[in-house]
Amino acid sequence: MKLEYPDRDGDGVPDKDDDCPDQAGPKVTKGCPDRDGDGEPEIEDECPDQSGSAVTRGCSDTDGDGIPDKDDRCPDLAGPKELQGCPDKDGDGIPDRDDRCPDQPGSAVTRGCPDTDGDSIPDKDDRCPDLAGPKELQGCPDRDGDNIPDKDDKCPDQADPISLIGCPDIDGDGVPDRDDESPDQPGPAYNKGTPDIDGDRRSSTQRHPAESEMVFVQGGAFLMGCTSEQSDCWDDEKPVHEVTLSSFFIGKYEVTQAQWKALMGTNPSNSKGDNLPVEKVSWNEVQIFIERLNDATGKQYRLPTEAEWEYAARGGNKSKGYKYSGSNLVEDVAWMVTNSGDVTNPVGTKPANELGIYDMSGNVWEWCSDWKGIYPASAQNNPAGVSSSSSHVRRGGSWNNAANSCRVANRPGYSPGNSDGDLGFRLACSSE
Repeated sequence: MKLEYPDRDGDGVPDKDDDCPDQAGPKVTKGCPDRDGDGEPEIEDECPDQSGSAVTRGCSDTDGDGIPDKDDRCPDLAGPKELQGCPDKDGDGIPDRDDRCPDQPGSAVTRGCPDTDGDSIPDKDDRCPDLAGPKELQGCPDRDGDNIPDKDDKCPDQADPISLIGCPDIDGDGVPDRDDESPDQPGPAYNKGTPDIDGDRRSSTQRHPAESEMVFVQGGAFLMGCTSEQSDCWDDEKPVHEVTLSSFFIGKYEVTQAQWKALMGTNPSNSKGDNLPVEKVSWNEVQIFIERLNDATGKQYRLPTEAEWEYAARGGNKSKGYKYSGSNLVEDVAWMVTNSGDVTNPVGTKPANELGIYDMSGNVWEWCSDWKGIYPASAQNNPAGVSSSSSHVRRGGSWNNAANSCRVANRPGYSPGNSDGDLGFRLACSSE
């Protein structure tokens, strides 16, 4: 004899689930167990949350969280049958377990929801938190192009108008984006708590995209030129003479192609790559870059003098007397003819010198501010070179030079209007 079941739970299927239906009256649920402890004896008690193994025996783990429980009735990306009757609280068009933590729900809905992104709101933003693992980031967009699919993508740079709804434009550049968190040259209220990234010990505003990270170099005295460890010196490195310098800042890295493009809009380099040093720039072109950068930032960047360059390359007041910048073994610290692959290499990929400055030996030659001249024999204080000549000093050697050119004392000259695929620069500025 066929057993007929009433359809008490209203799912359109008269079956044994109707013995203990959801939201049934006392008469219908009489004798039904309340295994999940929610005060309602119902069909969900067949696979309750956090039950013992005996209770969950035979329950499916459809959502793959390792717990066979009532969440499996609305698993992620389940078929129509599994999703029947499941709510879509977060409005993403998928009725699934994410609906347990919708945006701005009441305390009951968010009970037990994680706050992965640390904004104190357990909600669906936690599906794409900052620096989350691959599982959490699955399916998250990377609208701002920083290779991190995270909540910053809600206000990406140059996004379409719909994506930018509700995003502020604090820095007044017409683009409401994440730069507005620490905008350039805003009022004091916006600067509050913004770090001093550029190391200038002044106004705590965000660096301009063309600015370099700067290293503070404590002033002091040193012997400049063909000191004993240099060997194989050229005549223009003599005589050795004492130089005293005031404190200054110098670029931690050579100016990159990304920084040049951010200000100049073009990239003259032979080898292309945002984190490669910009090259094929003349001394005259570098002066235009610096003028524009100073206009944009209100600062006073410049090229280093060759005395400042050599002092920093030698390690300043932390110098260990190396032949090259940071080592007596040139290939340890320099991209040069024997290890460069005949191209420039990304800045900062060789070890730094004693001051934490990179690539002062090798990779690309670096322009200095001085005209090339003969060294004086007497002691000097903050020397700036001769008043004029036919060439400016370049320092450090490059990717296509031998070891002798990468010494910290080497100082050839080059015409200010000329450029080359192995010639770039780094910035400096005074400490006052």
